[in-house]
Amino acid sequence: VADLQCAVEYTGYVVQRKMRTATEDVELRTNGRPAIVVSNGSGGCPAGELLLESVLRAAAVLENSIPHRFVVFAGPLMPAETYERLQGLADGMSNVTLARYTPNLAGYLQRADLSISMAGYNTVMDILSAGVRSLVFPETTNNDEEQTMRARKLEKLGVLRMLNKEQLAPEQLALEIQEG
Repeated sequence: VADLQCAVEYTGYVVQRKMRTATEDVELRTNGRPAIVVSNGSGGCPAGELLLESVLRAAAVLENSIPHRFVVFAGPLMPAETYERLQGLADGMSNVTLARYTPNLAGYLQRADLSISMAGYNTVMDILSAGVRSLVFPETTNNDEEQTMRARKLEKLGVLRMLNKEQLAPEQLALEIQEG
């Protein structure tokens, strides 16, 4: 900041003023079923890979017990071999759609019953704008506490629930999902 040669003023959180509306793509991907939208931001962090694998394993536990469809976005920067491994987990599951990316995450979140994601700035702003119930798993492997601080403060306000690593075991995560 000291290197900036212009006035700097705190503006608060920045979010798109007008969110894109949900498209038919949202309905087609969920086949009319309630949706749990899972997002991994850019897809470039190991914690996100852990979250997605855990969600897919929990989706298998929940496949016959809840009517929801899991719509999972891996992130455009996820390594191809990791995406292929996750695709192998998702193959054959009637309650999961796995995709790399959507330009309309906000539209999905507007229609979702639950969001499960990392706690990155842009994703959290989309969650708050959509007003969707949310579970977040902050990135901590990069020795940066930004996502954890954000998630803790929002959890204290009752806006979302923060997941820890112990809650990612498939049966435990399935319970967390059912509690929403």
